Amino acid sequence: MQNYAAPIKGFLWYQGESDVGRTTSQYLNDLKRLLSEYREDLSNPDLYLLNAQLATDQTSDLASWLAIKEAQREQETQDSRTALITTMDQPRADTVHLTVAGYKAVGARFAVAARELIYGQPIDAGARQTSVRFQDFHRKSVDIVYDAPVSGGETAPFLAYDDGAPVSVTSVSTSGNTVTLQLASRIRGNGTLSYGFSRNPATNWVVNASGVPVPNFHQVPITGP
Repeated sequence: MQNYAAPIKGFLWYQGESDVGRTTSQYLNDLKRLLSEYREDLSNPDLYLLNAQLATDQTSDLASWLAIKEAQREQETQDSRTALITTMDQPRADTVHLTVAGYKAVGARFAVAARELIYGQPIDAGARQTSVRFQDFHRKSVDIVYDAPVSGGETAPFLAYDDGAPVSVTSVSTSGNTVTLQLASRIRGNGTLSYGFSRNPATNWVVNASGVPVPNFHQVPITGP
């Protein structure tokens, strides 16, 4: 029970590096349980979570790194009182930790997200994915649609899969709310898409109107024909 004059509204969370190697579902379940227990302990079922998606990393297996990032992304889509803050464009001081300037930038993003989510201020704190779909029956072009305008992007961080077999991306273009990818070959089986295969913070990330990167994701199903 909270006995504070100003009860706690929410908390900041920046963790996950040590969980790399676990599955998306394992980390997602733990993250959901953590939030549930915090809400119970503080007697506040409406407690907010501001969660930082992992930055880049110099040594870990990137697919395993992205599996944790995907859990963080999915948790936000499942809880309306969560905001995900991206960090992958911030410089590192070592193989995994950010510089002081990087952490300050992340702190500012936490503040913007809090102003929007917790205090209801009219701030567009991010662009979130609404669909990943094939353009047509050829299944060689993919549209990633967001709920706000986006720009930028390059091919290297993207990777598609055809029944688990990698399919490279040959071009990236953005228009309005949509990122369009051209694939090296058509996908004939079950298609999925990942975004975030880069160790370089200076990658040309897809960004929202404020220049903040959209979240990374991993093996999201591609819908459509």
